[in-house]
Amino acid sequence: SLTPPVYTDEDVIPDQPSDSIVVIPTYSPYVLNAQYELRPIVAHDLGRAVSPIPPEPDYKFQLFPSFEEVMDTLAWLQSRVDQEPTPLSVDIETIRKHISCVGIAWSKTEAIVIPIFTHFNYFSLEEELQIVLALRKLLTHPNAQNIGQDYTYDGMMFAWWWYFIPNLHHDTMFGQHILYLGMQKRLYFQASMYCEYYQYW
Repeated sequence: SLTPPVYTDEDVIPDQPSDSIVVIPTYSPYVLNAQYELRPIVAHDLGRAVSPIPPEPDYKFQLFPSFEEVMDTLAWLQSRVDQEPTPLSVDIETIRKHISCVGIAWSKTEAIVIPIFTHFNYFSLEEELQIVLALRKLLTHPNAQNIGQDYTYDGMMFAWWWYFIPNLHHDTMFGQHILYLGMQKRLYFQASMYCEYYQYW
């Protein structure tokens, strides 16, 4: 095609018959010849096109947990980091520069989302204090190998509101920038490139 396509991230559409056609949008050869820096994206898209679609993982996400569930999970994670180096994927979301929730994943399919503030305070002041203290103990432990996206922002928010700076083992935004200078660094784009089972959100 002589008309450059508008690129949209690939998306696996669930609940389709196994013999249906899978469409993975990518750049046309015309665009690729004009912008050779897009080659890693096209090569990845073509590689995924010939690979079978993996089955949807059995996700075990703790959403809207109770105070007891939060503390039990944090205590379990603390016992793991007390014993050995443990990778933890850590992410926060903010509302008007306030921490609204903290997400922690310890595997590809297991995670907890700890709500702090949505339209109201999710926990009582006493409960929130205990959660923050448990998070500080966990995320500053020498064996906590925290992984994040643009972790400078997350670390700043932890320091500003909760007075601690979590460890940083790896920042995916910096890693993407080092590997592919000039390529997009946004998290949804990286997810489309590297996640085994990816759905656009």
